[in-house]
Amino acid sequence: MSEAAPTQTAALEPTRSRGYRPSRLFLLVVFPLVAFGFYAAVMKLVIEPQRAVRLQALNNLRNVGIACQNFASGSQAELPAQAIRSENDKPLLSWRVSLLPLLDNAVLHRKADLSQPWNSDANKILRENCPPVMQASGSPADGTLQTSWFTIVGEDTPFPEQGSVNLDDISKADGLGNTLMFVEATEMNIEWAEPKDIPFSALKASPNKLSGKGPSTHRRDGKFSAVFCDGHGRFMNGDVDPAVLRALATWRGKEKLDQKF
Repeated sequence: MSEAAPTQTAALEPTRSRGYRPSRLFLLVVFPLVAFGFYAAVMKLVIEPQRAVRLQALNNLRNVGIACQNFASGSQAELPAQAIRSENDKPLLSWRVSLLPLLDNAVLHRKADLSQPWNSDANKILRENCPPVMQASGSPADGTLQTSWFTIVGEDTPFPEQGSVNLDDISKADGLGNTLMFVEATEMNIEWAEPKDIPFSALKASPNKLSGKGPSTHRRDGKFSAVFCDGHGRFMNGDVDPAVLRALATWRGKEKLDQKF
């Protein structure tokens, strides 16, 4: 009996894994979500710091407004004069210097010579130190000796060229909440102690056209900071009607304000 030939077993080829291939539907759903998440993360990194700087600028102006109200509280509701003047009525120093003791800068106020001009040798210290609260954070003025905050000077504004105005009178006329106290302005090139502000006559155009002349901002959205005589602060639109701006700048015009600003 012959031996049976050994059975030859065919070698099995290893199974090749085809791998996971996401469906088109999966890609259409997941990819946009990932892209949106990445976009949101980038925007947060970019926008949040900008928003913080923007709010800090408004907060600085609010603090100046509160200081002005506190000044009035100690002066029978009388606002500070637009300028500290000499005996012969020459403007020497800005109203900003008057508010120093109420802005945690009493030492700097004591070192200032209120009988001498802002740019005199006697007041050299004022030209070496600008309180950060006098500037809009992130603006061209930030970190310099220039200021971002201004009054609007005019016969019927809260800061006339001569004399001072009482908050009680404003309250009985147009109202504290409808009357501008201070505004932001960019590219003015005015040092913080300099007795110079925005003339009422400059309010002939919308703020987005008043850079270097009147209420304006360096920010792209065109909204400038403003604080009113009741102490509330807000951002105002850069395209506000000049007539509305002039109405807000005066305290006894009895204008009707229908436009949003």
